[in-house]
Amino acid sequence: MENYTLLKDFDAHEGGILSSTITPKHLITTGTDALVKLWNLKDYTLEYILYAAPNSGDVLSVACHGSQVIFGCQNTSIQVIAI
Repeated sequence: MENYTLLKDFDAHEGGILSSTITPKHLITTGTDALVKLWNLKDYTLEYILYAAPNSGDVLSVACHGSQVIFGCQNTSIQVIAI
C-alpha cells in the first residue's frame, strides 16, 4: 500500500454520512440526520446547513448545478435549494 497524508479528520454529522460532493468552494455532505452541510474547502469550517423538508428521512444523495444544491431523500422526494 502506498503512503498517504491525512489532511483533515472531523465530525460532520450526528449520524452516518451517506453522500458527498465537491464544488470549487465547498465540500457538501449529507447524512442520516436529514441535513445537508456545506464546508469551506480552505479550512473545512461549516458555512451552511440546509434542512430537508419535514418527513423527508435520510438525505441519500447530493449534486450541484451552479448555485443550486439538489438532494434525494428517503421518502423518494428530490429537493432543490438555491444558495
